[in-house]
Amino acid sequence: MPDVFARVLRIGTRGSALALAQAHAVAEALGGEVEVVVITTSGDRDRAGGDKEKWVKELELALLAGEVDLA
Repeated sequence: MPDVFARVLRIGTRGSALALAQAHAVAEALGGEVEVVVITTSGDRDRAGGDKEKWVKELELALLAGEVDLA
């Protein structure tokens, strides 16, 4: 079984103050080598109404592509 903490764990997050604070809190709780990766979402670029997909689609795509390990 591979040791997941033998490498840098990448946390994907939006760039808002709240999202960054939450991501850094998770990183601190996990310990080890953790990198916080800021991902700009459609909701960040266009804040006009819409559903939650605007705020999570790019995060989900980054997870699927293996660009981040959790979000």
